[in-house]
Amino acid sequence: MSMLKFILALFVLHAFIALAQAPQNGAPRGFETGLFIGNVLPNQVPGMTEIHPQGGLRTGWSEGNGGVELSLATGKGEGVEWGDASLSLRMDIPVDVYIAMAYIGIDYIRYQGVNEELKSFGGGHVGGALLVPLGGPAGFRFDMKFNVNPGTSLLIAAGLVLTFGDSKGP
Repeated sequence: MSMLKFILALFVLHAFIALAQAPQNGAPRGFETGLFIGNVLPNQVPGMTEIHPQGGLRTGWSEGNGGVELSLATGKGEGVEWGDASLSLRMDIPVDVYIAMAYIGIDYIRYQGVNEELKSFGGGHVGGALLVPLGGPAGFRFDMKFNVNPGTSLLIAAGLVLTFGDSKGP
């Protein structure tokens, strides 16, 4: 339980830092949505020993220097079902025409491992992403998200993002 409190404290600290910064030119602002695909690499997750395919939806709001996003991911393979709902606070860092991102958040994971019962866990994550503009409101995003509980896991994902708001897009 102390790890969850630590992650929650980092989440709140990140929120204050992101909200205190002035919006930076070049970073997208507005509503964002996108789809992604990828793989979960599990470590010490009972009943889950193989790399696991994932697909999902990400949506959120960006204010140029950071934002809030909700992500829903699910997958089924190798006899394992995995679902993850996560809420993240994000910091955006414009680098030339790209946007680097760092985020932290909380997760609700439901999974059923091989020969295991369906289980639910609360947990946390930290991650990083790179958003590459494709033109107009479209962008391509590559993510790496490290989850804690159950065990640890690393989601490596990529997908398209659309930004609707007062900017030219990603």
